[in-house]
Amino acid sequence: MTKSGTIKKKRKQVKTYMKLRSLMYKWQYMAAGVAVVVLVAAGAWALYASIPRGPLPTTFFECSHQYAVAGTFPRTCHVPFGKTFVEYVGNQPLVGNQVQVDLPPAAILGTSPITVTGRAAENWYDKSGRLTIELVANTGEVAATVSAQEKNDPGLPQGALKPFTVTITFTSPKAGTPGALVVHKSGSSDVLVLPVSF
Repeated sequence: MTKSGTIKKKRKQVKTYMKLRSLMYKWQYMAAGVAVVVLVAAGAWALYASIPRGPLPTTFFECSHQYAVAGTFPRTCHVPFGKTFVEYVGNQPLVGNQVQVDLPPAAILGTSPITVTGRAAENWYDKSGRLTIELVANTGEVAATVSAQEKNDPGLPQGALKPFTVTITFTSPKAGTPGALVVHKSGSSDVLVLPVSF
């Protein structure tokens, strides 16, 4: 092959290479474009799917039945693109050094009867060593009223909270109804309020 023929052949090879390279770049750009479109579509669908539909919750209780609950204290429930509800945990943080009840926040009571244990300062009991406990639905209905008897424990240190145990038989409202367990301080308007669910 002559020198000019070799040069022509090399030029042809370079042209072919450049065409293939250009085609490869075009395919890469097209693939990248398709990937971007797919990602945008997936993001748009996820956004659309997260938009709440139907009646929006108005309380933490309603929100917790539709959306995830954060395990903080107090717990929170967030409606996508909407409100964040904070669980009402009663006033135990305020009076916990005077009276305590062994129930978790928003405890589900289940079926009647239930046994409740706790501790209270001596001045929460009346002269006979009793204090009053109520179960109240958020409708205002009083599901139960009982007296809890202080347990006499000589081994307790001076000033320690005195334990009590009481069995509560209650008239249950509709299942899932929010309410509260209320412990009354004898001869005072002071109370411990713990949220519960029937």
